[in-house]
Amino acid sequence: MRYRINTPKVIHQVFDSEVVIINLESGIYYSLRGSGVDLWQAIDAGISPEALTTQFNGTAAPEKIFSFLRQLESEELILPMNGESSAETTPLPSRKPFSEPVFDKFTDMREMLLIDPIHELDENGWPKRGRAHDQQ
Repeated sequence: MRYRINTPKVIHQVFDSEVVIINLESGIYYSLRGSGVDLWQAIDAGISPEALTTQFNGTAAPEKIFSFLRQLESEELILPMNGESSAETTPLPSRKPFSEPVFDKFTDMREMLLIDPIHELDENGWPKRGRAHDQQ
């Protein structure tokens, strides 16, 4: 089984040592560091979870990788492809040392991230609050 990033609901930006991910429907954003960056890039490239375990020098514990994938899936950041066609990919060529994937979740900017200032304005021209705020 392979996973894919849950687009268009989820957007991301890869930096040198971090991936910042935003769930546009919930307004929650995430930071991945450590081997989480490499794993995210591998998922984005369509590499299978089994192949992910071979991406690292030394002993990358498969259970840590699969636990990390379950965490991403539970937050609806990735989805199983379940029969969706995918071009066969090969593992990434560079092998890196494995470090514990770091997964941080932030809700402090939910309200700001859910505002759509271009399309949803109130009668005074101010951005309307998002659906998550209206349900509170």
